[in-house]
Amino acid sequence: MPRQRPVAENLPPLPLPLREKRDQQVKIRLTPSEIERLAVMRPDLTPSGIVALLVDDVLAGRYRPGWAVPQESGQTD
Repeated sequence: MPRQRPVAENLPPLPLPLREKRDQQVKIRLTPSEIERLAVMRPDLTPSGIVALLVDDVLAGRYRPGWAVPQESGQTD
């Protein structure tokens, strides 16, 4: 059974576009070693919380992975 970690509290809510809510679920499969690496990065969060923050950073444009399609010049995300 995986270790239980405390859930981080008092985090600011993630900004969403007006009148849009997150209602889609995505399953991401991680290996035990990947879970451990995530736990080292942010021991205060659960692995699913870390993945949610990573996805939010990508969608908000704060992070662009190297494998993403090149961004067109002049395009605002």
